[in-house]
Amino acid sequence: MPNTAAWVLGITQAVGMIVSVVDLRTFLGLPSLGVTTQSRLMVVTRRDMTIGFLVDAVVEMRPLGEMIGQGDPQMLRRAPDWVRPYIVDTAQFDGRVVALLDPDQLVFNEPIHRYRLGA
Repeated sequence: MPNTAAWVLGITQAVGMIVSVVDLRTFLGLPSLGVTTQSRLMVVTRRDMTIGFLVDAVVEMRPLGEMIGQGDPQMLRRAPDWVRPYIVDTAQFDGRVVALLDPDQLVFNEPIHRYRLGA
């Protein structure tokens, strides 16, 4: 998209509305992998804001419920700087510890709302 940040890929129609599409890797400061056969659009709606995040892949989806907070409490300290502001908690299942990203931090942060170049 002209005159926007590199992580804004454009717009698309999803869930019955027009949404902005953000390359999550590029937004977090990582190199983009582009769109692959594994890529998925993760549509996040928080209050009145809906954004589509291009993610590398979706491996599985499951309710986390009581597993939230059962992960490694030191994970936040060991997490890379680029993701630390977006981690809200951890969960552990099947011997794996995963970081849970805070959708509010992703959708309502300053760069998302002011993504024009030079803005």
